[in-house]
Amino acid sequence: MKNTITKAVSFNNCKIIGLVTQLDDYRLAYFLNKFLKINLVRCQDVVLDDDRFSYYYFNAGDTSPVYSLVSLKYRSVPWSPDFAYYDYFLVVRQCPDTEKTETVVQCIFNIKDVFSADLLSARLDSKTRFSANARHESGNSRVYSIKETTDEYQDFIDIIDNHEECLRQGR
Repeated sequence: MKNTITKAVSFNNCKIIGLVTQLDDYRLAYFLNKFLKINLVRCQDVVLDDDRFSYYYFNAGDTSPVYSLVSLKYRSVPWSPDFAYYDYFLVVRQCPDTEKTETVVQCIFNIKDVFSADLLSARLDSKTRFSANARHESGNSRVYSIKETTDEYQDFIDIIDNHEECLRQGR
């Protein structure tokens, strides 16, 4: 399976990185903490109907990026058919620029069992689509490409926003 990185634009001041991996959520959170030098902590699951999706959160405060890791599968059932390719979304808020986000993706590729990390972009016109081979420090070939999103991604962000607000209010 090829590893991919994608250029991103904002979803309400946040970036979404789609991850494909066979790692369990707690192992992925451990490696993200290690390589990104953050401290994702398990919080209350996101519940949709009868499905429960694991949720991890880190906020260093001030103007630092805020990270949310959300599983996209519950008992092999995807959050949405649109997300079936991905196992997790890493949502990065208050990320100052795309270059910083690309650095986050490069760090994610240090995790051996992450097969893909796609920066998902919102409503790009067809002229902005591209694909090019690149070399990673380890010598592995990476494919860079644009992923176009649907309203389903914005719905996802709205649900995560609501979940985070409930956690802050202790509900």
